[in-house]
Amino acid sequence: MGVLINPHVSIGENTKIGNNCSIVGQGPYKNAPIIGNHVYIGPGAVIQGPVVIDDNVIIAPNCVVTKSVPQYAIVAGVPAKIIGDVRKLDYDIFKNESWNDNIHLYLENQEIH
Repeated sequence: MGVLINPHVSIGENTKIGNNCSIVGQGPYKNAPIIGNHVYIGPGAVIQGPVVIDDNVIIAPNCVVTKSVPQYAIVAGVPAKIIGDVRKLDYDIFKNESWNDNIHLYLENQEIH
């Protein structure tokens, strides 16, 4: 239940990273991802390559991100695709105190497009 993070990854402030995530580059010393501020990375997600995850993004559990993600996007799937906009949610993931809030269950039950 660990997390694998390339040592060259840049991670912004107030970012939540779930269990079993991998955030890796295309090699041990190059093309590491850049993660912005206020990003939620769901359990089991993979972020790979020279991608930029902008601020205020939700990455759903178990998705695979291989392309950059714009600000306020909600992404899910393999490969990850934009499925919604964080600003349209009536749920603030950063006010929740634990992973027991199950954001993935919340997203499944919302009209987020």
